[in-house]
Amino acid sequence: MFQITFAQSNKIFKGQILSQSDSLPVCNAHIYMKNSSIGTISNQDGFFQLNIPEILTNDTMKISCIGFSNYNIHLKIGNGDMTIFLSSKTALLPEITVTTINAKEIIKKSISSFEKNYFQKEIINDIYYRETLKLDTNYVHYLEIAAEIIDKGFDNDYLERENYRDVFIKGKRMNLEKESTYNGQNGLFIIYWLNWAKGLLTKKALREYEFEYEGMTEYDDKPVIIISVKKENDTKSQLYISNDDYAIVLIKSSLNNERQSESKGKEKFWFLRLELYVDFRRVNNMWHINSISDYRKSMNKNRNITESHRIINIIGVSFDRRENSIHKINSETDLFAYPIPYNLDFWKTYNIPIATDEETRVRKLMEKEK
Repeated sequence: MFQITFAQSNKIFKGQILSQSDSLPVCNAHIYMKNSSIGTISNQDGFFQLNIPEILTNDTMKISCIGFSNYNIHLKIGNGDMTIFLSSKTALLPEITVTTINAKEIIKKSISSFEKNYFQKEIINDIYYRETLKLDTNYVHYLEIAAEIIDKGFDNDYLERENYRDVFIKGKRMNLEKESTYNGQNGLFIIYWLNWAKGLLTKKALREYEFEYEGMTEYDDKPVIIISVKKENDTKSQLYISNDDYAIVLIKSSLNNERQSESKGKEKFWFLRLELYVDFRRVNNMWHINSISDYRKSMNKNRNITESHRIINIIGVSFDRRENSIHKINSETDLFAYPIPYNLDFWKTYNIPIATDEETRVRKLMEKEK
């Protein structure tokens, strides 16, 4: 249902996004304001919530998702309650175009287009971060963070991790931990490092990976080329590349290694499953990360299984660095132990993705056991 409630000087828009063809939930849809960088994403059940300042309530809210047509809603009280249906759409190019698509050439064009497609200057990202961790059958921690990441853009060496960005913690919403699981590097830094498109598309990758054209779809009402990436291990990746400007608009990577759960090898640790999802949206006519999802399942030599799920959602983007009195951290900071008091008023108007039923169940269970 799409409804409007009030929170101080903001209006809160809530809704569920479904596929018109089968009424199934549409997850990872981008919901954002036409004339602002404010935005959020739909969860696995298709639900979303967006806090809008009063000044933007006459604006248009746009909804876009890979494989679906765009949907626009003019924000006015008269909209009433509604469920939003997106119509699926597959791009069709002329046959002669499809048969001449060379995957490796598309990748080369994408690499050479980085400078014109992605910000080369400093960007200030307002982000939401959620992390859950499960050891064997028990959830052991649940964490929610609001932060500001000062990203230096693509003109910096993304491998220079400490110099690449500054991170400031604005608030902690949930901090539930049944036992200490900190291993010396916090997850917020880890998944932001691993998921930049520039880390996957390099000249070295062109030599070592195999690329194959898979098909076409649409995003933001424009055709998108799907390229598969094959590596020597069992990792499978897909790159969704805009046919207009060769920008990467979505990265998917997965590894299914469950058979190693029966392995009796000498490894101290190995991954059983990986699921990586990174998508992008336009900000000021440039492409920028919109959300990151990182799921990992691993086993150690004692056959203990660990499952982690971390997400980052870019709430808003700005370009003018301001003096920060909030808490600066680094990759060694233990986010659970870091002392930041809970601020109820702050979280009332912060654009966090709605938790799924499973995430809500886990949080309530851990709150009860705390």
